[in-house]
Amino acid sequence: MDNDQATSLLNEHNKEEFAPAHTAEHLLNQTMDRMFNCGRSKNAHIERKKSKINWPLAQAPTPQQIEEIEHTIQDLIAQDLPVTYEFVTKDAVPADVPLDKLPDNASETLRLVRIGDYDVCACIGTHVKSTKEIGSFRISSTSYSDGVFRIVYRVSERIDAPEDKPTKSGLRKSIKDKISEMKASDKENESLFVCLQIIGTAEWQQAETVLLYEAMSDEVDLSLLLQDARDSGKQVLMPQPSADAPALPLDLLEKVDLAIIPGRAFTAQGTRMGRGKGYYDRLLPSLHCPKWGVAFGCQMVKEIPTDTWDQPLDKVFWN
Repeated sequence: MDNDQATSLLNEHNKEEFAPAHTAEHLLNQTMDRMFNCGRSKNAHIERKKSKINWPLAQAPTPQQIEEIEHTIQDLIAQDLPVTYEFVTKDAVPADVPLDKLPDNASETLRLVRIGDYDVCACIGTHVKSTKEIGSFRISSTSYSDGVFRIVYRVSERIDAPEDKPTKSGLRKSIKDKISEMKASDKENESLFVCLQIIGTAEWQQAETVLLYEAMSDEVDLSLLLQDARDSGKQVLMPQPSADAPALPLDLLEKVDLAIIPGRAFTAQGTRMGRGKGYYDRLLPSLHCPKWGVAFGCQMVKEIPTDTWDQPLDKVFWN
């Protein structure tokens, strides 16, 4: 789907799922439907410590069937199936993809989440990049009452060997290499997802003046945001970052209602690392508005070394 075809917005997503458990939920739903023809669950609670899902069944599964469910999920994790995304309009959704779980106000543009050739589902939540990242999977308990079968399960996120704390230069190189390995279609899809998420916020819709940026090939493309800003009559400021670039006039910066900031790496808490030129670290203190970062998934890290001049962001959007 091209950016100029994205005429509808994705619904804003407020839940903070634990990605390994959420992807495991998709595998469980598909497995249960294949074994019992019960459809996808409409009652699930996905959390880091433990998750539980309910399905309507005519009778309780046997212990052998429960063991088969657990072994099937463990085998799918071991296969390291890729988790990929596709943006489609409702009328382009494949016939075998159920839409009965969508809310009444679901947007016209949907994101399909595919797990290898095993499962596809309309979903806007967070996921791992491949099933092996789920780590271990174990069914903690099951119950059956009044025609409802419940599975309580736990996942243990895959933990690789401990690494030394990253340096800024090492982190910049690592992220640069990861972005260079991305396909153009993946960059386009992730950029589209981020832009649609921002357009769906009240802050964007109410802003009269926004600060954007002209994306380089290794940055989230804001073309959709820019087009929407122009269509809705917003004033747009576009800085030209470089080490010796003049600062934007303060009288203009004081008018900014929302700033969208690029970077090389981010944490979910808003820590940002740029390219090392310091332009945005000088600019950000002059902005008295929400300051949001945008990133490809591979730019999100758990920790960034910081210096006293580094400026945090209020929020980060990524796929």
